[in-house]
Amino acid sequence: MLFRHRSMEMGGVEKVILSMLNNLNKDKFEFTICLNINQGELRNEFPKHIRKVYLTDGKEDLSQNPVIQKLQLAARKLKLNKAEKDPRIADRILKDKFDVEIATTYAVYKTVLSSSNKDSKKIAWLHSDLTLPGFDPYRDDIFNSMKQFDYIIYGSQQCKDALDQKYPDVKFPPDK
Repeated sequence: MLFRHRSMEMGGVEKVILSMLNNLNKDKFEFTICLNINQGELRNEFPKHIRKVYLTDGKEDLSQNPVIQKLQLAARKLKLNKAEKDPRIADRILKDKFDVEIATTYAVYKTVLSSSNKDSKKIAWLHSDLTLPGFDPYRDDIFNSMKQFDYIIYGSQQCKDALDQKYPDVKFPPDK
């Protein structure tokens, strides 16, 4: 089972990921977390049975020299942009095929959907109330991605109910 996430900077989603990974049955499943950036206060808090891989180093690993750090940040941005366009880059790091791929937030929906592993079940987590005005510029894009997943896990009943009430004609998995 593969979880994809941006980074482990302190937040609610990151705490949920850690809590779940600590409580899922490690005798039944093998778990890998793939971070885009190995960054954040919680980046080393994964349980020992979780395999962690990442696409690029976090700010904690960059030079303290401001000039070198700017170059490293530019190189990191190029690497992430390249990885976004070519899923084979992550494949070389992951070195595995997974039965299940989970996008932990809408920020990594496209990453999971563009996976080269077409046989895996794709699951999206939604932790946000997409009916809020702040999502107006992104909502259609997020909705289009959500419709492509096999399953959606809602962070709360309120999340799902708000979508169902405001957008009753939009069909998300498993209702597709």
